[in-house]
Amino acid sequence: MRALEEAACQLEGALKATAEEAGKRLVDAPVRELLRAVGENVVREVLWLPRAAAAMRERLRLEDEQMASKHEIELELATDSGHPSPCQPVPPGHGAEHLTQSGCTQAISLDHGHWTEHLDAIKQRHAVERRAAAYRATAAEDAWRGHLENAATKLALHDERLLTEKAAAFWTQVGSTREKLCTEVGADWARKRLVDDDLVVISTILRDLEGVPRLKRLLLSCNAISGEGLTTLADATRFGALSHLEWLYIDNNQVDDAGMVELAGALASGSLARLVFLDANRNHIGDQGAAALAGAIAKGALANLQTLYLHSNRIGDAGAVALAQSLSSGRVGGFAAAAIAGSSAMAEICGGDPREICGDPREICGDAPPLMATLAPGWEAHEDEETGALYFFRAETGETSWEMPRGVVLAKLEKLWLYNNLMGSAGVAALTAAADAALPALKSLDLVGNQAKQVAEKHFGGWRDRGPYAHGVDQL
Repeated sequence: MRALEEAACQLEGALKATAEEAGKRLVDAPVRELLRAVGENVVREVLWLPRAAAAMRERLRLEDEQMASKHEIELELATDSGHPSPCQPVPPGHGAEHLTQSGCTQAISLDHGHWTEHLDAIKQRHAVERRAAAYRATAAEDAWRGHLENAATKLALHDERLLTEKAAAFWTQVGSTREKLCTEVGADWARKRLVDDDLVVISTILRDLEGVPRLKRLLLSCNAISGEGLTTLADATRFGALSHLEWLYIDNNQVDDAGMVELAGALASGSLARLVFLDANRNHIGDQGAAALAGAIAKGALANLQTLYLHSNRIGDAGAVALAQSLSSGRVGGFAAAAIAGSSAMAEICGGDPREICGDPREICGDAPPLMATLAPGWEAHEDEETGALYFFRAETGETSWEMPRGVVLAKLEKLWLYNNLMGSAGVAALTAAADAALPALKSLDLVGNQAKQVAEKHFGGWRDRGPYAHGVDQL
């Protein structure tokens, strides 16, 4: 008996060792890909690792569900048919065609005793498979935990070293102190000759402070900040560094599409939900950046925004149409959907749809909410009992709808300026129509200086035709 127990323990130990090794290998590939994508950027390593880990957990959860379904079908077939063979073919449409194996078409007639033995064997095999899956999942979770702890340690050392070496010079450059930042409502760092490296220092300070509750305004105007610097700041917001910010000035810099895409991703995550004012004029933002911003708007992430300045950039018809779509229908598609991918490398690691914006690092990539506006007031979402599909019900009128009745995504927006861009008639027409239909609080829409033949400007409720402008922005 003791020998049998020892043999059983050895078999279980071998099963556990094999499964744990498989769990570690399961983590190795996405971690290698993630580290390749982030390079030396330890901030992104800390941000992306939890999301990749969450995606792996979701994958394992789905595999467990599939295994449970497979086991249930095997037992049901073996029990109902009286055949002990666990590889008996499954009728089409039962979702278990993968169980079919060679030699399963031959019926086997056994007496009841042998049939019971084979049924027990199936159950034992299922138990072994479940234990192996549990060992694998535990090992994978331990591996992720180790990577996360290592990344957090690296980030702490990185921040400590950077602040020791550069914080004092930065405070001298901007004429402020850490203490003032913690107590003042606004930080005016405009015209301070800030470059991307200074944004790394700013972002590190903000993360180190774990948020600045009193800070409502951040002015970074008229510096030399590119998309790389804005990306660094966007990453900091995902740590909750600017969760109380209401006014953000990044105008008169060198921000490009890549930087705007990253900022849009941060906006879509809800990390700047209190924003009422965004000034990004006089940068290098084009269609891709505008479309990414449209994705954040469509998601309802800028519900408090009152002023949006995007004038004097490089936004053409595609970006304008994407913005118009997000305003009028609460969703974006086509070019805009591709533009809001953010980091394609992150989408691959997470296993999600690259058209979706990954938000909070604790969310599962690829499982983010769809890019659509919030539900219109008075409507409720319900699940149809027969199909499981969502439908929408308005109790006040008794109306029902399979299509989501969408609310206004920028209900508070009063100013939208996009003058001196590269829009033609299609972009201008789309924006003016969307503004008229979906921006109830709008007081000023400025599209002057684009390439359209007719440009409209709306001031305090009245439309005024600025006349035919047949030429490009240089002549306006």
